[in-house]
Amino acid sequence: MDCIKDILFKENSKIVCLQEHWLFNFEKNSLDELFPECEWTAKSVDELNPIGPTQRPRGYGGVAILWREDIKHLIERLEEGNERIVCVKGSKYVNSEFNDILDQLREIINKYYPKYQFVLCGDWNCDISSRFQNIKLSERQAAMKNFLHETNLAYNETDVTFIHPNGQEVSTIDYIFKSKEIDEDLNLTKRLDMLPANTSDHHPIYTTIQCHFESKIKTAEKNQYPSKVNWSKIDLEKYQTEITNKINELEAKEKIIDVKDLTNALTVVQAKFSKKSKPHKQKNTHIWNDEIALVLLNNKKALFNWKEDGKPKSASARNHHMLELSHILKNSELCVKCRSLEKLEISTQLILDASALLCNCQCKCGCTDFLHLVEYISRKLCFALHIRRNTLLLTLPTNKKKGLLATTQSKA
Repeated sequence: MDCIKDILFKENSKIVCLQEHWLFNFEKNSLDELFPECEWTAKSVDELNPIGPTQRPRGYGGVAILWREDIKHLIERLEEGNERIVCVKGSKYVNSEFNDILDQLREIINKYYPKYQFVLCGDWNCDISSRFQNIKLSERQAAMKNFLHETNLAYNETDVTFIHPNGQEVSTIDYIFKSKEIDEDLNLTKRLDMLPANTSDHHPIYTTIQCHFESKIKTAEKNQYPSKVNWSKIDLEKYQTEITNKINELEAKEKIIDVKDLTNALTVVQAKFSKKSKPHKQKNTHIWNDEIALVLLNNKKALFNWKEDGKPKSASARNHHMLELSHILKNSELCVKCRSLEKLEISTQLILDASALLCNCQCKCGCTDFLHLVEYISRKLCFALHIRRNTLLLTLPTNKKKGLLATTQSKA
């Protein structure tokens, strides 16, 4: 393995072809660990019929191709041939496409120079960092350096920005180019690290640029269209008289009235009788703070509670109904027949249906009127007060001075 690495890096080789490697199909991914700075494609002798780890013989007959990370954008893997053939394809048009993009950028800069200063940023797929100072530049790197020199652009170098799929940081291909007129001391570029939400294989880079802007106050646009005439507020007789006079004046000048003259006459009359609309007040000019917001929130809660209570006219009226019900329940008694409620359960539904509590007897005990009165007052209470109402009713004294709840429980 050390021999292959020496060929790749010490001899500055870009592509290395291997034959007769001993890796089986399940072992090919170990090339990522052996050559972390390279891309690869490989086939094993068991490519079409994989052999399990427990059945493998001595390895033989494998083929592979390794290429450097800096030319990976030029190489495309091909699925051709059997297990003894491995293929890749390069693009002879990649550099021409790159140069075409640089030419377009050069034209844009020349078009707006010297009135504007320029900032170009992005993934350039070209590493021009200081690591290549003592190494012969590739065609792409030379083209990029020449472009920066011709357009008078500069950049602040950052740490490595591209991350290989194996987790290794391999190259600096993300740059922010700025016009040299921008002060470099005030505009340093740095790499942003430790971003847990970043799922890209590139590190973001960040720069600051000192700019001067003139704020412009936006003026309200005047309404160019006339407001609609409110005919209900106009004296139609005077309006019709004025139009008639204008038409007579036009007829006196010419036998055939020009449409433009007639339109102008109608416009003048309308402007005379229609009232000018007042401009609307500017929006969002009212004072607002936390104290006002809290008061508004309390008002909304109070309105909600008032609606839940059945929209009573006042809180005193609601309290009056509750006090009246409490007084009636504490000072009333049920007859013997009406207190025989073994089969009934006291609930809100029964309270609102007074007939369910009646014994249907013909006695003159007054229970019917009493229970109907309870039902009538109960309907005026909010749901939150029903619990208090039920509690009072369950403690309602009977002839034997026992609460209704105690009576039903003892009989059960």
